[in-house]
Amino acid sequence: MKTLDEFLNKQYRTKTPAKGSAVLQKQRKKLYGNELPEGWDVVSFGQIFRLVDKKSRKVKIKDDQTYRLVTVKLYAKGIVLREIKQGSEIKTKTMYRIQEGDFIISKIDARNGAYGFVPPELDRAVVSGDFPIWRLKELDYVDKDFVDLYLSQPMIWELIRNFVTGSTNRKRVSPEEFMYLVRIPLPPLEEQRKIVYVLKTVQQAIEQQEKIIKTTKDLKRALMKRLFTKGLDPNQPTKMTEIGEIPEHWEVVPLGEVSNLLSGGTPSRQHSEYWNGSIPWLKSGELNDGYIYSTEETISDIGLKKSSAKIIPKGTLLIALYGKGTVTKTAILGIDSAINQAICAIIPKNNAFLPRFMQYYLIYRRPVILKKYVRVQSDAGRTNLYLGVLRGIPVILPPIEEQKKIVEILETVDRKIELAQQKRKALEELFSTLRHKLMTGQIRVSNLKIPTE
Repeated sequence: MKTLDEFLNKQYRTKTPAKGSAVLQKQRKKLYGNELPEGWDVVSFGQIFRLVDKKSRKVKIKDDQTYRLVTVKLYAKGIVLREIKQGSEIKTKTMYRIQEGDFIISKIDARNGAYGFVPPELDRAVVSGDFPIWRLKELDYVDKDFVDLYLSQPMIWELIRNFVTGSTNRKRVSPEEFMYLVRIPLPPLEEQRKIVYVLKTVQQAIEQQEKIIKTTKDLKRALMKRLFTKGLDPNQPTKMTEIGEIPEHWEVVPLGEVSNLLSGGTPSRQHSEYWNGSIPWLKSGELNDGYIYSTEETISDIGLKKSSAKIIPKGTLLIALYGKGTVTKTAILGIDSAINQAICAIIPKNNAFLPRFMQYYLIYRRPVILKKYVRVQSDAGRTNLYLGVLRGIPVILPPIEEQKKIVEILETVDRKIELAQQKRKALEELFSTLRHKLMTGQIRVSNLKIPTE
């Protein structure tokens, strides 16, 4: 079993020098193998945080009072409210009060980034004894937001994971180990604040894209409801049907009446020659409610011939027949592909509907389909949408020209969502790169002028 010193020596790739030596001063400018600029320091977590004596925070849980319990999200996603409970419902009768600005970790999940600062709204919530509590010391050379952003990097929890699993073959990290194990770079205070300003500016841009995505998705849901109940003209006459209100000139028909339904198959895994061929082969878990242009696996011509897998042409609508979290998921094939037995191809008869229109409609009706038509097998909890049931599901059938216009409207909204998602992804990648390079001194912001407020 490696000690902390032995583990960190390996991480730093150097021997621990005597305190006060010239070698130590040189080592202090390195962080996990990265050379830091002149004027930067490296401190351990324990040098800038103090461990709170839990006796001062002890709370005896009373049955007639309510308490807010928190959870520490993985991957440095913050501290959030888990639930509000009556004391009589809480089995552990000794808890500990947390305060705004506390830093807490989950001993068992710190290796997965389960730590963070307590936000204002969770001041005076409670945690169990499995959550050590620290306070940042009042130091005139440390910015709290800088420390928070630095600790949000994956390399921190990966370091902890490597230590607790690789060195000691266990899962929990002790407060003492965390305090010594985690090392933090400290540029001059003014540079810390400038780094925080840059990174928070990018974070705000990410949040803006997230708001756009949410707002546009809300718009899409509202549009689908209106389009699939009122049609293109909200003032036209409507009628009530078994599936609700629709325009008077639309039809309601069983899906099987206007389409052919085909499922696929899986070549035997015992025959290697059936696999890794030139034919794309699609599994239900790959359906994404959009378009499919590639598959995770391929099969050979003989694999196709020796199984019930079928090649389905490009442009076909697919739906997942079973799988928890997967059943009723859809996709439009962007390529010719074979499918497995958990997927059904929905092929319109006599061009009765546009596959894209029917995809949007099935997505809109998913809550009803899941509740009314999907069966749960009690033996394994598997959810099934049987082909016979799928054939009988009622669907709307507007004129083709109206289907085209509805598809155009919804695809316009989808493009807006996709654009915002692409921007968010690009900003997230920028944030990750900037955070690493700013906090290792590869990019300097010493001369950056930031607003005083």
